[in-house]
Amino acid sequence: MPKSVKARELYDALRALEGKARVGFHTQHGRAYSRREAARILAGRGRRPSSTSTIDGWLHEDWETATTPSLKSSDHLIAWVRLWSRMAGESCDERRWRTLLEEAQPSRSRRARAEEPTQGNSNGDTLSEKAHEDDPRLQQAVRKVFSSLHNYTLQGSPQVYVGIIRDDWLGEDSDLAGQVISRLEAGELITRSAHPMCLTFVAGMANYELTEKGRAFVGDPAGQPKRKEQLFADCRDFDDRCHALQDDFGVQVRSIVDYNAGYGMDLSEVTATGHPWRDVEAALNEVERSARRIGAVDGALFDRARSVHRSLMAEVDALQKAGTDSGNRQTHIAAWEQARERSDRLRDEFTASVRART
Repeated sequence: MPKSVKARELYDALRALEGKARVGFHTQHGRAYSRREAARILAGRGRRPSSTSTIDGWLHEDWETATTPSLKSSDHLIAWVRLWSRMAGESCDERRWRTLLEEAQPSRSRRARAEEPTQGNSNGDTLSEKAHEDDPRLQQAVRKVFSSLHNYTLQGSPQVYVGIIRDDWLGEDSDLAGQVISRLEAGELITRSAHPMCLTFVAGMANYELTEKGRAFVGDPAGQPKRKEQLFADCRDFDDRCHALQDDFGVQVRSIVDYNAGYGMDLSEVTATGHPWRDVEAALNEVERSARRIGAVDGALFDRARSVHRSLMAEVDALQKAGTDSGNRQTHIAAWEQARERSDRLRDEFTASVRART
């Protein structure tokens, strides 16, 4: 759907305000601005910041790819506008921003659309896929359909319509057709065909074909959605562990700077907040283990997670030196700030890669 001129006006205004905030933040704090750190400030001390993925979507560098904020997100948007205005040293005209947001919305007539019926549910299948995810009959049906489609593809006819899946391939299990299709789509093994062939086209029925992943897949197609869910769970665990570590690092730096920790105490064995360094090392090891669990499923995400882990290690190295080498403390703190900025950027890239897989 083409976006309106008003949507572009809101987009340009938001990017311009954040640009001013970036300059103001650097002037005030002497370090580079990042959205992740801005989210921490917005959340307040001691509270976990929300993900920056929504802001990343609104202010994507490619205007055509950027999403227009909805009216439901107005409070979230205004909170960011207030923060950026404060960083930029400007007053915040909330009425202007709310008007911009309202005018940027697509018209009701263009948003309204009929809900598309789900293929394969014409036989009274009203139970959710989740309720049947461990049903042996459904698992066998998933395997049967995928195997049949794979063999059909090898014969040179890569597309089938839902009638073949429901009536010819499933037979007495035809009531499971909708769930089978959903399961294979969730595993990214099949997709709707955009170019139906006369051989397989039936009016009113969707066509399906194997994805590239489906063509190369070796394994149990019935287990694919669970594997994907576990991958996302491991990614959340990885991000939570990184967040906890970076929160602790920030507190350590404040203790070193505000209370001169290290001048009168030995920080070679304990952190500036009194925790043994071995606990920090153990937490870093857990981050690495979490990254390896991700790598068992997705190599590209593992590479990004591993880069984050290495950057966290650089933060630890700088903090240890800042606590023990008092003569060069400011140099080591500056090194930590650089490592922190790099960690934030790498975590943002990791989060974006995870989001692209949902």
